[in-house]
Amino acid sequence: MSHSSQLEGVVSVARCDAGKAPVTERGESVTKLLISVAVALLVAGPASGKHAFLWTADTGMIDLGTLGGSTSVTAINDRGDAVGTSATASGDLHAFVWTAETGMIDLGTLGADGSSHAGGSNELGQVVGASSF
Repeated sequence: MSHSSQLEGVVSVARCDAGKAPVTERGESVTKLLISVAVALLVAGPASGKHAFLWTADTGMIDLGTLGGSTSVTAINDRGDAVGTSATASGDLHAFVWTAETGMIDLGTLGADGSSHAGGSNELGQVVGASSF
């Protein structure tokens, strides 16, 4: 693993090597699925770009979906909420939050022509990040 930090239950994922993905205290792992990996071809399909996933021993791999383009996860909290960035169908980058209850939610941007990125989430479901506008 090249970089990970843990702050108050949030695991930040920058890049993970096979078999060494960071996990929360509940044993969940979130990492990026690269299209060149055979598993990505099964989950995302060869023309869909990359999809982020959540893996637990109980559920196995869950495709977190997309806002229309490639998706990457930045962090997961101990509730299992994942946050990150997804390209929209038009190619804009938007922050998202994913929960088992709601699926992926587009958090939008601060401006009509901006982009956004979610950096972390706490146990209350509050998300921090950045947006250009």
